[in-house]
Amino acid sequence: MAGQPKLEQRLQGSALKQRIAVPVRLIPLTPGETAEFVRHRLRIAGSEDRQLFSSSALESLPVIAVTAHAILEEESAIWDSGVNDVVTKPIDEATLLDAIRRSLRSGA
Repeated sequence: MAGQPKLEQRLQGSALKQRIAVPVRLIPLTPGETAEFVRHRLRIAGSEDRQLFSSSALESLPVIAVTAHAILEEESAIWDSGVNDVVTKPIDEATLLDAIRRSLRSGA
């Protein structure tokens, strides 16, 4: 039930809310957290201690949200979270590449 902002409001006062053992609300990573995640994944991939990207390059990575579906209110909340683009599933390669190109052109 993650990724549904309106769900929390709908559950208020509901018996179903009592049955959810661990409520989780996902929030976007900050630019610094994103940079650290990329560094971590590069280390795991074997880049050792080589710095492949500058800190400013890592902190300016575009963020593209991928969602199964988004009603207008939810999509608005996604945009408000600071993403550079939104892509809806099912994702085809051309759509994803277009989103990446738009994000890079905008100077993400």
